[in-house]
Amino acid sequence: MLLAGTMIGGLYLTFPVAYSLYGKGAKLIVIFAYLGMAVIYCLPMVVFEAYFLGIKFTAVRLLVSLSLVVITLILLGNYLTGETIK
Repeated sequence: MLLAGTMIGGLYLTFPVAYSLYGKGAKLIVIFAYLGMAVIYCLPMVVFEAYFLGIKFTAVRLLVSLSLVVITLILLGNYLTGETIK
């Protein structure tokens, strides 16, 4: 979460990093976690959101998003394997 949240550059940067993780043999659940966290916890966007929408709203959104990402990762991890992707 910390690595994905501190990366600046959006999805233009996260997809090549995710592909290199896949090439290095990382599990799919780790790659999906990285992509999900990079989209949800982008630090510049969180600061921008907290300033304009309030810290309470930002905290609730981050907690809800984190729980949904974890649920999605569990479901995808059980459904997808390396053989189904290839």
